Amino acid sequence: MDDLKYKLSKVINFTDNFENLSVSVYYLFVSFEKKIRMLNFNGGLEREWSFEANVNCMKLIGGPVKKESLIVGL
Repeated sequence: MDDLKYKLSKVINFTDNFENLSVSVYYLFVSFEKKIRMLNFNGGLEREWSFEANVNCMKLIGGPVKKESLIVGL
């Protein structure tokens, strides 16, 4: 454990307050009340989903690269 070192590679700034954050291999999933945004590691928006109810929880359950599954609780 003494040989473990890390290096900061990117900083992503969020302007909105988010409720949940999940990290996959290539994307960040961030929930804002009734929306989930999929961001790349450069901070760019890849996709956004809107729901009729608030997002209470979300969990990544794995899968093939760039095709991971996300379970969302409303």
